[in-house]
Amino acid sequence: MAPHIRCELLVRLLANTVITSAIILVATACSGARHPTESADKMDIQSIALRYIDAVLRGDLKSAAPLVAPEQRGVIQAIALGMNDQEKPPPSAVKIGEVRVSGSVAVVSLIGRMCRNTGHSRPDCVHNSNPATTSDLFLLKLAREQGSWFIVYQLPDS
Repeated sequence: MAPHIRCELLVRLLANTVITSAIILVATACSGARHPTESADKMDIQSIALRYIDAVLRGDLKSAAPLVAPEQRGVIQAIALGMNDQEKPPPSAVKIGEVRVSGSVAVVSLIGRMCRNTGHSRPDCVHNSNPATTSDLFLLKLAREQGSWFIVYQLPDS
């Protein structure tokens, strides 16, 4: 076979390989989430919700405060002022149930047990096993502000 024919065949083979690779790359990229940021948003929301509730349930409101929307941090700071540093909350165990996102607001449900001290020998505990709960005790609200998600106590007006 003449050298120029071999080169021509190699060029065609390489071109077909590049086109096939490009098609596979595009197909792979298009088969993901409908919106590339949708799954990233849910991961951010879950992470913030877990960090917040973990800090609150440990009584570490200083760690929870930066996760709260700046204009609503006064609420958690007021709660912190009323807590005794020696007062440790009883053990609680929660995890994320559902994450519902609508534009720049999200609602996260919590599954598990949350407890508080009552001054008696037994803590007061509440339980939830329903990921679709509507109980405000087991719902965290978040809002996206300037590209970041924050815990909010009151959702912004839509």
